[in-house]
Amino acid sequence: MEYIISSKKIDNSKKFGDLYFVGNFTIVENNIRLIEGYFDGEEKESLINDIDIFDKLLKGIFNIISYNKTTNILNIKNDHLGQLMVYYAWENNHFILSNNFWKVYYHLNPPTNNINNDYIKSKLYFLNSHLQGQTYFKSINYLLPASVYKFNFNNKNLLKEYYWDWNIEPINEISFNEQIKTFDNDMNRLFSDIKKRYKTDKIGFGNSGGLDSRLIAYYGKEHGLNLVGITIQDKYPGLFKTATYQNSEKIAKYFGFKNYPLYYNQGNFKQQLFLDIRNNPLGGNQMFKNPIDLLPEFDVYLTGQHGYMVGRDAWGSFLNKLNEKETLTYYFYYICRHKFFPSKYRTFTNRILKYFKGIDYKALDIKKISDTPLNEIFTKEEKESYLNYIQNFLNTNKDLNYLNKIRKFHQNNTGQLVYNGGFESLSRTKETYFSYYPYAFFNSLNWNYDYLIGKKMLKNLIKLKSSFLFNMP
Repeated sequence: MEYIISSKKIDNSKKFGDLYFVGNFTIVENNIRLIEGYFDGEEKESLINDIDIFDKLLKGIFNIISYNKTTNILNIKNDHLGQLMVYYAWENNHFILSNNFWKVYYHLNPPTNNINNDYIKSKLYFLNSHLQGQTYFKSINYLLPASVYKFNFNNKNLLKEYYWDWNIEPINEISFNEQIKTFDNDMNRLFSDIKKRYKTDKIGFGNSGGLDSRLIAYYGKEHGLNLVGITIQDKYPGLFKTATYQNSEKIAKYFGFKNYPLYYNQGNFKQQLFLDIRNNPLGGNQMFKNPIDLLPEFDVYLTGQHGYMVGRDAWGSFLNKLNEKETLTYYFYYICRHKFFPSKYRTFTNRILKYFKGIDYKALDIKKISDTPLNEIFTKEEKESYLNYIQNFLNTNKDLNYLNKIRKFHQNNTGQLVYNGGFESLSRTKETYFSYYPYAFFNSLNWNYDYLIGKKMLKNLIKLKSSFLFNMP
């Protein structure tokens, strides 16, 4: 569902007050409103007419957009992690906003000297740019997570307010069994909502054969969803099928749904390229892994999530034992683009040594890690500013436990783009549900993180539900 709001008339637009709009907006008295996404326990239809909607503490993956022609103010509120990207530009009395980056670019038509070199350099250096809210062009920005943006067209003022931050510490007195029960309830609530909203629709899900896939298959069948499995893989995986591929076949057979292996090297490259550019312009390249022309037919997509969200500690408890210098070194190494370049830390021999001896992060040296071909692009001052950014983050969030700290860091730098690259950029084309956020995510912030190490939470929930799934490799 694509939408645009503009201060100037554009193709196929309707006028309301001083603005023009394109998209499925609803007129509510003196307002036009649009709600995209979904909510935990709330339905969009019941919220669209709620005059207090911006004061409600809502959980979900959503954007709420409302323009009042009497006050001439446009309000936008997004979810806690800002998963549905909204782009905007306000330059030379021209305002344009859309969930399609290229619509903003097209109608704004920024000059060549508008290119944001700092953003591009930052994106080269890190896995993603640390300059939150910025894009390839100086004039085009995007909404930050957990925010309410108020565009006042009377005085040309933009007010930004933020309603949430990662400031929750674990409640250690919660027992492991209580956490498992809470996790189970959250998962049941998610699948109950999906069933209620899409009674007979086909639900496609990424069946990798991993822990997330097993839970999705289990709860999906428990709630009577019409599942369709999708496994992205190489057509020729080698002499033996991987354990993951074998598991995906076993899961489909066990629960009785059709599973489709998709070969990413057989898709229409041009079609995949444009899908990725359109839906995920700021995220990582997914064009070799989104064979959209090979997809089976389904109506809604359901996918797992990165380990930092919930259910497991993706980094290990060793982070809690590092001193200040070691922590800084690890953060720099973890998110730095350099880790994808050949270096003393990426050689085959070193990987073998790490496998048998473990990773000694005390031995890592930031200066040596930085010694890559990319250094020719950056000045000394720029590299120091990147390091200072990480140091400032660690100083500002020193009171967070190690897991919530790296959750926040990951979310700030790459997490807001995760949804747009979901199922390799498909999520802005299909309605997409995450397996954990928002339903299980907020309760997980209160968990004792010792229970997450080694995927303990996920494994024990699977063991409780199905010995067949638990005993898979």
